[in-house]
This record gives sequence, structure tokens and C-alpha cells, in this order.
Amino acid sequence: TTARLYTGRIELIEKLLAVLGHEETTTNGFSTASTMKFLLPALDHASGGVRDAAVKLIFELYKLKAPVKGFLPADEPTTRKNPLYRSIFDGFDKIDGKPTEAERKAKAKSDREAAEKSKQTEIDELHAHLQALREMAAKQGDVETDKASKDQPAVDTSAKPEPTAVDRMCIFCGTKDETFTEEVLDTHYWKSCPMLKRCSKCSQVIEIARQSQHLLEECDSKSSFVSCPKCKEAVTKIELTNHTHDKICP
Repeated sequence: TTARLYTGRIELIEKLLAVLGHEETTTNGFSTASTMKFLLPALDHASGGVRDAAVKLIFELYKLKAPVKGFLPADEPTTRKNPLYRSIFDGFDKIDGKPTEAERKAKAKSDREAAEKSKQTEIDELHAHLQALREMAAKQGDVETDKASKDQPAVDTSAKPEPTAVDRMCIFCGTKDETFTEEVLDTHYWKSCPMLKRCSKCSQVIEIARQSQHLLEECDSKSSFVSCPKCKEAVTKIELTNHTHDKICP
């Protein structure tokens, strides 16, 4: 059959379908089985125009709820390797209001990239917090060392200093552990030290004893806080009245 004649027959069926309807919706409408029997060979025709006309009519039948999928190969990855069937199944998805395979893959890729970016951001923030903790620990260690040196009598500076266990001790809570290394201490600071906590406003790890100072001077949300004139604790501006009048303030 010539391509022009084949295409003309398909277009004629499409016009009649619009008038007579389909057996799923009208009594004397077109039969799905007979229509698909005519269209399936057209999908393998050498002419692209014939194939396009057949696909278009299949979509029209699908819109009328005709069970055309039962006459086509199963919708699976091996079938979708064929560009023609991939376009047909993508067309069904569009009619159903679903994303196409390409759109699903693009979204999955976008989600993966977003997850990786979020994970990297979290890692970068963790490293920044850990570095801040190390600096806090070093500063606190210097204070403790200066205090200890003032409390001890003078010693012969020519003598070889004894090794200390400061590197095996958390200088915030005083916990000593021979397994403490820089990495283990970082984990201790981050997760289990009872003298440290994560700020609920900016997520930075801070000393509990310095929480009010942090909220008033360092926190990203410091503009929302004021110092209670009575107890000097950091209180949000909108809670200050209740804090001072409802016996919340000690």
C-alpha cells in the first residue's frame, strides 16, 4: 500500500471516530480490536508520515479510554529502547498528566544533584563548626595552662618538661580518655560533650555557659534577642514582657 493511500485511510478513520465515537462510549462506535489491527502494521511502515498518522490515531483512541495498551508491547525498558514506542508511551504519560520518561530522569538527576549539594553544604558547615570548636578548645586550653602555671611554684626551666594528658582530655567537660585523638575529640565536641550544645537558631555549636552571650553578640538571629534587665539572660524581644511579668525570670 502506498504511503499516501495508507495515510489517507488512517485520517479517514480519525474523522469518522470524531463523528461515530468509540465502542467504549457509544453503541455503534469503532471497535478497539479492529482499529488496532489496522494500525499496528502502520507502526512498522517505512514511511514516517504513515507511522506518525497511526500514532496520532492511537492517542485519540487512548483519550477516549480505549484499551489500546493491551495491543502494544509491554511498557518496559527494553521496549522503550525503540524510539517509536518510547514516543507512544511518553504520549500516554502526557495524556494521563504524568511526567515522561525523560522528565522523570531529569528530575531524578536534579534530585541527586540537589542531595549531593545539600550533603556537601552540610559537610562544609560541619568542618567549619569543628574548626570553630578546635579554636575554642585551644583558647580554653591556653587559659587553663596559664592558670595552672600561676598556681604552681617556679621550676627549673632547664629540666625536660613532663608530657601532659591535655590532648586526651576534653577541656570543656573535663572528660579524660586515652582513646581521644583529634578526630575522636571532634566527635565528642559535636555529639556528646554535656557542656556544649547546638544553637537552635543558627546551628552553631556553643558552650552552654556562653549561650546568652552567643545569642546577643554572635548568632545570626541576634537582632531578635535582648538582655533581660533583671537576670541578664538572652530573651527574644517578643517574649520579654512575659518573661519579666509571669515569674519566668528567676
